[in-house]
Amino acid sequence: MLAYLGLPDEPAYRPGIVAHLVAARGIAAGLLALPLDDEAEPAPVFKP
Repeated sequence: MLAYLGLPDEPAYRPGIVAHLVAARGIAAGLLALPLDDEAEPAPVFKP
């Protein structure tokens, strides 16, 4: 993606990139673990 986006591939950036990907994976794992019924549909309006 770096080349596609025209961003530099600096070795110094890699630890930060890895940290963000690990955090994103953790967030996604939590969302994917949420049990949903087959009939579940998204709400038309978000109400916290």
